[in-house]
Amino acid sequence: MRSGSDVNVYLFYRYDSFGSLTDPITQTTYYSNETSIISRSFISRSLIIKWQQCCADAMHCCEESLQYGVQRPGVCPRTWDGWSCWPDDVQPSHIMRQPCPKHIYWHQIVPPCRGYTTKECTSDGLWFNITDKEWSNYSMCARDDIYVGRIRYSIVTNVISMCTLIPALLIFSHYNALLGLLALPKRHRHGGRPLSHCCTI
Repeated sequence: MRSGSDVNVYLFYRYDSFGSLTDPITQTTYYSNETSIISRSFISRSLIIKWQQCCADAMHCCEESLQYGVQRPGVCPRTWDGWSCWPDDVQPSHIMRQPCPKHIYWHQIVPPCRGYTTKECTSDGLWFNITDKEWSNYSMCARDDIYVGRIRYSIVTNVISMCTLIPALLIFSHYNALLGLLALPKRHRHGGRPLSHCCTI
């Protein structure tokens, strides 16, 4: 038991290494096979690893928060929101921002650009909440790999369209019979498309 000026904190287990917890009183180590019942409920090994990463991050967050001691009054306290650690006391009316944690991407590879999660400290020194529960904004952590395919598709189709329009413009400019007034709108329309595709790309 550690005691601060106003708080008593009980440390039940200590995180020593990945996949093991140690009882600080008896120095007994409990390995990850103690959680095999939970591990069997996951459909793949990668999900087990992400779950372990989340647990490890939570343990580190708690240990780091305990090192700081008693929190200061009038500020938003250090907290673990279930996904991320917010390890610093935050002044009122500030928004904290940090990279999205890797373990939230359950069913896909962690994207190279993970985005940011935010947490708002309100003017009264409390974390912003929805229905009386602290709330962090993870909407910017959405998968952007979905949009990568759409962008590639758009680029490829625009390039193909440009490649087919250039011969059409050459034909229009080469043959004098096509220079009449009836062909003028078509020439302008076909002439504007490559410019439009270049701007899109």
